[in-house]
Amino acid sequence: MVENQAQSSWLSLTVSVDRSAAEDSLAFETLVYQVEIGEGYRRDSRVIQVRAHWSRRSHLSTSGLTYSLETEAGSPPAPFRIHPKSGWLYLSHNLDYETESTFRCRVLARASPANATATAELTVLVLDVNDNAPVFSSEVYHFTVSEAPSPQGLVGTVSAVDKDSGINAQLSYILLSDGKFFRINAKTGEIINWVALDREHHSQHTLKVMVTDQGHARLNATATVHILVTDTNDNPPQFTHLPASKEVNVQIWAEVPAGSLVTNMFAKDSDAGENGTVALSLVPEEAGPSHFVIDGETGDISTTEHFSQNSRSFYTLRICARDGGAPPLEDIAVVHVQVHGLEAPNGRADYPLVKRFVVREDAEPATVIGSAGVPNKGRFHYSISEGDGSVHFGIDGSSGDIYISRPLDYEAATQYFLVVRAEDAGLAPGANVSVLVSVMVEDVNDHTPWFPDKLVQLGLSEDAAVGSLVFAFQARDADGTLPNSAVRYDLTYDPKVADSSSHFPFEIDPFTGSLTVATPLDREAAPSFAFTVTATDQASRKEERKQAAVAAQVFLLDVNDDRPVFRSAVSVQVMEDAEAGSLLHRFVSKDGDEGGNGLVSYTILTGNTKGVFTLKEKTGLLFLSAPLDYEAQRLHHLTIRAADHGLPPLSSTQTFTVEVGDVNDRSPVFSQNIYNASVAENRDPGEPVVRVSATDDDSEENAVVWYSLLPGPGYELFSINPHTGLITTASYLDREQQPHFSLRVQARDSGSRPLSATATVLCSVLDDNDNPPRFMQSSFRVSLPENLPPGAIHTAQASDPDLGENGTIHYSIAGKKLAFMFDGELKQLWDVIRLRAGEDGAGCFVVNSRSGVVSTTKVLDREEKQNYTLTIWARNYGPAPLSSSTQLQLVLLDQNDNAPSFSRKSYQASVSEGLPPGIRGPPPQCF
Repeated sequence: MVENQAQSSWLSLTVSVDRSAAEDSLAFETLVYQVEIGEGYRRDSRVIQVRAHWSRRSHLSTSGLTYSLETEAGSPPAPFRIHPKSGWLYLSHNLDYETESTFRCRVLARASPANATATAELTVLVLDVNDNAPVFSSEVYHFTVSEAPSPQGLVGTVSAVDKDSGINAQLSYILLSDGKFFRINAKTGEIINWVALDREHHSQHTLKVMVTDQGHARLNATATVHILVTDTNDNPPQFTHLPASKEVNVQIWAEVPAGSLVTNMFAKDSDAGENGTVALSLVPEEAGPSHFVIDGETGDISTTEHFSQNSRSFYTLRICARDGGAPPLEDIAVVHVQVHGLEAPNGRADYPLVKRFVVREDAEPATVIGSAGVPNKGRFHYSISEGDGSVHFGIDGSSGDIYISRPLDYEAATQYFLVVRAEDAGLAPGANVSVLVSVMVEDVNDHTPWFPDKLVQLGLSEDAAVGSLVFAFQARDADGTLPNSAVRYDLTYDPKVADSSSHFPFEIDPFTGSLTVATPLDREAAPSFAFTVTATDQASRKEERKQAAVAAQVFLLDVNDDRPVFRSAVSVQVMEDAEAGSLLHRFVSKDGDEGGNGLVSYTILTGNTKGVFTLKEKTGLLFLSAPLDYEAQRLHHLTIRAADHGLPPLSSTQTFTVEVGDVNDRSPVFSQNIYNASVAENRDPGEPVVRVSATDDDSEENAVVWYSLLPGPGYELFSINPHTGLITTASYLDREQQPHFSLRVQARDSGSRPLSATATVLCSVLDDNDNPPRFMQSSFRVSLPENLPPGAIHTAQASDPDLGENGTIHYSIAGKKLAFMFDGELKQLWDVIRLRAGEDGAGCFVVNSRSGVVSTTKVLDREEKQNYTLTIWARNYGPAPLSSSTQLQLVLLDQNDNAPSFSRKSYQASVSEGLPPGIRGPPPQCF
């Protein structure tokens, strides 16, 4: 019979249902907790208390419950910690709404004795607190606007942002200055010009703008706006030296040569640039070319040619002053020119006799300056009939000598015209002769220069640029001509005077008297300067020169030009367990300005986003307002601004470092809670398994970590390097005995009160091909009826405790011939069947290389061979394959499958007759 191929085994399993466990269920008061908290709450503030309870039927106490937190995957780390006994949730870090506004985590309650757990979802919504002041996009804005007769509307827009949200981020803009010409849109920050601007009156406006949010305890910021008013051509040139009629009378002598100066015209335009550049020109006369020309830049009017008999004695010149604007503006002035000494058209002069005299203005009265006598012989009587000099001069009636009757003054009149009438007693009345006398007064340096003031005291802003005009000293000299009336200025100062500097910062133009800034000013170095300005005329003879002096003093007005300079330390160290409210530091700075310009206030610009520090604005005292955490932040870099109260204020910044001293308040933290490792079995002790790593956010000794293995199943088979955390094998491992190990590793710091943490190492032992396949028996005996059709007759089963290829078994039969078996599914060449000469069953049996099923390949006949002995091999697929074999003894059972048969078809024999029955005769003979 065929041996049963199926195999089975039985296991009895008893399941006990503990009804009491169902009654002792653990649950939270609610499945979802949701709480709101303002971002102003500080570390260690209470948030919410969670509670778990047992079911109603339970008699267990909640005092043994332990609470913990888990952060949901993908959510930011929750800045909370939970008290394991009370269930109170505390802030572990300060909140910042602008960084993260929602936190989600899971609360767990665990009962150790009952091994029960419960979970609930926790959502914490952070509410915004007005902790961010608005920030302008720029501290200083520059806009330009053209002057115009009507308001220009929108000038520019200032903008600010606030990191807060809601009402805390709603901004309002306020104009703190110059509300006469400008207004600001409170919502948009648009600066509007609502009163017409005139650059000539106010060329630049400086505004102070404040932005404030709408939060409780509003926060604000300020910015400076500079508005430059650009020029338009809205002012025509003006002849400032002329009377209201804009007319002037000038007299000249006909014999002056071409190019002689007649008079000078001056026009001024208060506009700027091309709009204020004035060019002078003569308006063409309808009567033809004029005898005069004007220099367009200097305004000098001069003659173009000598006057002839065809010239007119009176000219009216129209002078046009035109600026360079587009379109240009202009003004017109009139110059009346009287020409004396012209000949009449008939060739005779208006006055047949002309006399010219020159006299010094200091000539004494009665001094004879010349004679107007007629050269013809005869007796004449002379008299002055007309002229503007009849008062200052007299004439001897008989001789015609002209003398000074009153003192002359060049500054009052430089030239006199007299008409002398000569009457001849022997002639007819119509024979009288008129003589034209021209008296030129020669200037004498008889006037001393003088200053309008005895003392000049000036106030000058210390930020006046080099080259700026400080003051124009104007000494006057009543002399009428150059060089007597020309004044040269000189400046002297005494460097010994206490308020004067050895580097005198002013210089004076010797020609114009303009006092200008020569070097940069600094009120803080020298607040005032005393000096003397001397004006000296330029008489030809130096010994005749006269001079005058005036004392002057310039007081420098303070400008906010000095920034505060920090004088205090740049760092401080404080232990992380310092209490809130502790004084950390005092900032000290110096500002060389005076008054409000030198008053300093302090603020924290950056680095205090979590509100850990408080800085007193006026005193500069820095306080700790929230607990420090060395592990969270070891260095706090604060940007401190010291700003004065000037307009605009000046400031300087200092990077101040708060160094947090470590306290051993942090346990080591493993890089992983669970380490997965593997090691091959049978390796020599000392084989590396895995390196664990823990870090401690403390410093120095508090951060030095030591590693150790905690007692547990199989921990003695491993060792750990206490410094590096490298875990190695301590003995040989056998996967077949224990394939997995769970090791607990402790990391402990070196603080005076050490703190520790644990992690789990899950170690898998990797298989090594150290076990050959094993058959259940060394030999099998199978009885099989003969004449069965080909088919399975036995299953050879072997086992290999190794894994993978090391435990995968290949079956084969030792036969007479070499044969190769190819598995179409695995696509690989199977092993070569080993030969043994004279082995039984060659060609009669095959074995399935995977299942071990032995089958016949043909019908077996007991009458041919009654017994077969097969050697079946089992071999694994390890790198160095291991194998074993078993003997299969096959016995064929007989079947009645053969009928009797004669050995010959016929037999022939002879027998003697008469033999009695039973007598055996000779064998028959076959034919």
